[in-house]
Amino acid sequence: MPGASPEPLVRRARAADLAGAVEALVEAFTNDPFFGWALDRGTGTRATAVHRTRLGTWMRHAVKAAHGMGHCFLVEDEAAGSARAAALWAPPDLSFFGPERWSAVWSLVEGSNGPRSGLVGEGFSLIAEQHPEVPHYYLSTVGVRQRHRGGGLGSALLGRVLSVCDREGVGAYLESSNPENVGLYERHGFSVRAELTMPEGPLVIPMWRDPR
Repeated sequence: MPGASPEPLVRRARAADLAGAVEALVEAFTNDPFFGWALDRGTGTRATAVHRTRLGTWMRHAVKAAHGMGHCFLVEDEAAGSARAAALWAPPDLSFFGPERWSAVWSLVEGSNGPRSGLVGEGFSLIAEQHPEVPHYYLSTVGVRQRHRGGGLGSALLGRVLSVCDREGVGAYLESSNPENVGLYERHGFSVRAELTMPEGPLVIPMWRDPR
């Protein structure tokens, strides 16, 4: 009788892993409603390719930010330098995007949206207003490559840091960019704080988790 599948091995990303983490997150978020809105996905084959390029730029900034704080985690793929899934966190009292990196990210948003950038800026302001002021671990991004979904990788990545939250007695916070993922977060102890409708865009759902 075959044994149970081993638990996914989650580890901190090293410098050599960052490109693989970016690739995994781009694949995971290519059809995400928030990023389609924030980076103006458009329609057609060419628009899809352009969107993936823009999304790759966003994720490179995000992966480098999390890695710089020591909180970029991944599940390795069989291929060297690749990843099946990745999660990007910020520890308490550290901002995920510092001013310089946020300036670069916002330039990407403006370049993607042109005159529509003001609307997107309003949406980001709505999100920022919900961000808790108390110390917490912030989950910026967690994503699993399509062919590896359903294998518990997202839960393993969440559990890596949530166990630290519980040990330290610190809360955790995230913004779900896709309502389909709310159930996963609820199973890990998060609860919905608000439902934010982006201007001419999708729902973003801030969620909070008390330590256990």
